[in-house]
Amino acid sequence: MPGRHRARALAALTGLVAATALTACGGAPAPETDPAVSAVTADPALHDRLPERIKTSGKIVFAIQQHPPYTVLTGDQGSGPNEDLQNAIAAKLGVEAETAVVGGGLGPVLTGLSANRYDAAMGPVEVTEERGAQYDLVGYLKAGQGYVVDKAKTPGSDILALCGQPVSFIQGGTIEGFVANLAEYCTANGKQPVTPLPLADTSKAILAVKSGRAVAAGMGSAAAQYTVTQDDSLNMIPQSVEAGGNYHNSAIVLPKDSGLAPLVVEALKDLMDDGTYKDIITKYGLGDSMVDEPTLNPPPEAEA
Repeated sequence: MPGRHRARALAALTGLVAATALTACGGAPAPETDPAVSAVTADPALHDRLPERIKTSGKIVFAIQQHPPYTVLTGDQGSGPNEDLQNAIAAKLGVEAETAVVGGGLGPVLTGLSANRYDAAMGPVEVTEERGAQYDLVGYLKAGQGYVVDKAKTPGSDILALCGQPVSFIQGGTIEGFVANLAEYCTANGKQPVTPLPLADTSKAILAVKSGRAVAAGMGSAAAQYTVTQDDSLNMIPQSVEAGGNYHNSAIVLPKDSGLAPLVVEALKDLMDDGTYKDIITKYGLGDSMVDEPTLNPPPEAEA
């Protein structure tokens, strides 16, 4: 099927008797599979509660997009925490994870979910009340804001060190409002406000820091964490709530009332309880984005 590839749900049949007849599930692990995923065993009780069409097909189709650090695409092959975690969820449910690469932003993904072309999208998608009314949302990460700086020029983690200097960010993105909040925080602390420097994309925002055009590049905290793991000359300064930041819940998106979302919550809880979730998320340097437990249709705002 064009634009799709199958990711084997490793050990999905472990502990299941043959009478359960999990169609299309193989037991052979893919060579590239993360060890944390390969250790996951299926839960027969969860498998029995799956929607009939998923039990029949033996797979859950996940829509994926290029979304570093969560998903990094090489052709139609995805890698990253989303890929590992969706494989682990599918394995816990006793089926395969099949991925469908979708271009064009979030809109086509949501449209495809509404049309039941896909069973789920790992996102992570920011939780809003509007989305919660249209889709089932499973909160599995939280996100804040961070500023990538040149560690040699801006040592330490005091966000007030950015005051009075240019801060780059993606023009029109959500971070723009948080940069404005930071400017107010600087003023409230008797310092000059930061100067907004809107640019076309994240790479240009980071280049502005490396060239000295900006003191910092503002972005989501997970993206900032990912950026500094790729370049050890950079550091991240988080934006606290006091400094005008916030934490919001980020979710897996599923068609409304498909019957799958509550099972994904239970599968994720098992993966959190046995340490698989933590192993996957921390492997990619995203430990600050972890939540204590998965939630069905969480509120937009998350606890720091």
